[in-house]
Amino acid sequence: MVESYAFWILLILVLVAVYIMPSLIGILRGVEPLGLLIALNLLGGLTCIGWPAALIAAFMLPKRVQRW
Repeated sequence: MVESYAFWILLILVLVAVYIMPSLIGILRGVEPLGLLIALNLLGGLTCIGWPAALIAAFMLPKRVQRW
């Protein structure tokens, strides 16, 4: 088994990045109900349904409209 601290830290960072990926995609796309997406990601992300739903929502939610 791998006993290096660097391996475990890197593994945890990668898993956290994958876990919050729907929120990051929503931020980069500039979706309108960003708070709803983040809540769905963080609260429903631990289930087998919530994380894929948040990922789909990150791509399907409409972008914010610039009102100048």
